[in-house]
Amino acid sequence: MNNLRLALLLILTIGRLSAQQNAIFVVDESCVYSDLNGFLSTSKNVDITNPSRAKFEKSTSPLINFGINTNENWIKIDIKNSLNTNKELVLFLDQTFLQNADFYLFQADSLISKRELTQFTTSRFRPFYHPNFVFSFEILANKKNSIYIRIKADSVYGISRALLRLYDENSFHQKARYKTFSFGILVGFLFLSFISGILLFYFGRKLIYAVYGVYIFSILLYYLGNSGYLNVYAAQSFVGSARFTLGTLWFGSALHLYLIYKFLDIKEHFSLTFQYFIYFLIFLSVLLAFVFFILPIPTFLSYSTRILLFIIGVLIIYLVVWGIRKREPKTLLYSLATIPSIVLIIYFLLTTLRILPLYSISFSLAFPFTVFEIIVFGVGLVYQLNDEKQAIEGKLNEERTLVASKIISAQEEERQRISQDLHDDLGSTLSMLKFQLEESNKLFDSKLLNEISITNKAVEDLRQISYNLMPTMFLQRGLLMALEEFITINKIGSRVEFIHSGTENRLDLDTELNIFRIIKELLNNAIKHATASKIELQIIYYDSFMYISVEDNGIGFEEKGVEVTGNGLKNINLRVNYLNGKLSLESSPKGTLVLIEIPYEPKPKNKNLTD
Repeated sequence: MNNLRLALLLILTIGRLSAQQNAIFVVDESCVYSDLNGFLSTSKNVDITNPSRAKFEKSTSPLINFGINTNENWIKIDIKNSLNTNKELVLFLDQTFLQNADFYLFQADSLISKRELTQFTTSRFRPFYHPNFVFSFEILANKKNSIYIRIKADSVYGISRALLRLYDENSFHQKARYKTFSFGILVGFLFLSFISGILLFYFGRKLIYAVYGVYIFSILLYYLGNSGYLNVYAAQSFVGSARFTLGTLWFGSALHLYLIYKFLDIKEHFSLTFQYFIYFLIFLSVLLAFVFFILPIPTFLSYSTRILLFIIGVLIIYLVVWGIRKREPKTLLYSLATIPSIVLIIYFLLTTLRILPLYSISFSLAFPFTVFEIIVFGVGLVYQLNDEKQAIEGKLNEERTLVASKIISAQEEERQRISQDLHDDLGSTLSMLKFQLEESNKLFDSKLLNEISITNKAVEDLRQISYNLMPTMFLQRGLLMALEEFITINKIGSRVEFIHSGTENRLDLDTELNIFRIIKELLNNAIKHATASKIELQIIYYDSFMYISVEDNGIGFEEKGVEVTGNGLKNINLRVNYLNGKLSLESSPKGTLVLIEIPYEPKPKNKNLTD
């Protein structure tokens, strides 16, 4: 019984192997294009004059992956035309950097046609000017053909693989046009992104934005090279070689590491040892780029560079996880941008080392992942530029506030000094003069009344000037009382209608004194310069800000250039800005309206002018 089971299992195994060996791809009316499963040679060498003697085994995938392999590898494909008419077909081999890709078409044991291509074959000798290796042939009606393909990977690139697809000629041209169009869109997007990076550098004036632009340009060159477009149009030049493409890859890797270092603020969050490790990886990436561009390539480099790229990929994934856990907008944007691309890169590395199987769909993911990375990364840099701009504006505002504070403080100190000098010196002198005139008037039978009147007028004028320079008892009386006193002392009550509403919100002395100066200057402008006969001053106390309006019926003035016209308006703007207020002004020949909003907490702490 056991022997019977063993015999049946042996028969089934042999039958399965036979079916595999005899598997033939059939071309019928529904065949537009298809991935092909070929047979891989198990022989070290294949004699193309008698290829039927070579041994082949069926591949398990249309994407044949030989890994890091620079040996000659043979693939065999059997095709049968089931139609009653001849069929024009195209066999497509999706690989760029092969030292050679030779196609041999057999019918029975007879060689019908062949095409031997290398990566240095110029576009004029390539079928259809296609950037990859293609073989066009005709299969006769109701005939069977075998195609033998010999591939050998470029020694610099080191990777040997083949995605085999069979097309009818019309569908091949349609697919080629679609691929060219799609790739053109990608190239256009990358180029515009490169220009955007340069513009970011122009406006931001920081190295990281220039590095971002050059990084995008290196991606653009890598895709052009790896997709075969540089190779097909510059096959015999350095730009079309695997050296150039791999050099741009490693140069881009160095730029990406630098972007990581700056974008995630590695210096602020990680130890010096970790920083030196990133510096070392950047140095190695630049060195490898130099090696690929300039120096001879040792054979062990294909393995070592993949291992280094894998280390960089693991490092980036670690930083991505760290960025997600940190939960800052900038680090989250970087993590979101990088995850798809870096996972795909590590997957490709593992397939190169033949640790994971390679699937054709993975190639179609590269372009959208790259676009996604560049868009999100760009948004992150714009976000960073905006943050830096706001920080700069904040610093400039602080500096402007500090300058305004010093100017206004100097003005108030000078006003206080002059007021004190007038009161102590000239006021005392006038008071003494008045006393002596009054005493002398008694001796001369009131003949000095006119002189005493003039002296009284001088004393009153001095009192008014001194008050305008520094209102007396301002701290105790508050803003509203100080304004009413100012209107009374300056005898302008007939012109000024003072209206206030809401509960008076006493502010610090510095703020109220600046508001007093603003209103005083506006009233003086309306009376002296606009010759207004009627002025309405209104103050309204709201919950979070004070509203001030001054409206007159004067002759007005030109609004254009108002901020730089006259010292009075300059001082008004200076004080309003110092208080973080808002000022709007409307003027016409029929009058002027000034509106001001002052927040109750307008200035940073420790900026009080009275300190």
